[in-house]
Amino acid sequence: KERLQSELSECKDEEKRRELQERLKEYDEESESLERLLEIMSELEKCKDEEKRRELEKKKRECDEVSKKQETEQS
Repeated sequence: KERLQSELSECKDEEKRRELQERLKEYDEESESLERLLEIMSELEKCKDEEKRRELEKKKRECDEVSKKQETEQS
């Protein structure tokens, strides 16, 4: 991420700047969904209540799907 930010600050070409900003934005979105996934997984670990557990597992699956979708879009 730092590398992208430094490239962006050094860049004079407007087209290249837009491309770098887009990549930075994608990077931020990806790390947000990963952080969310980690939060859900840790909640899941702590959770003893079966109903809450099922709810969290459902959210985790949704997050996994979003992450997979993002990976697919990037490749």
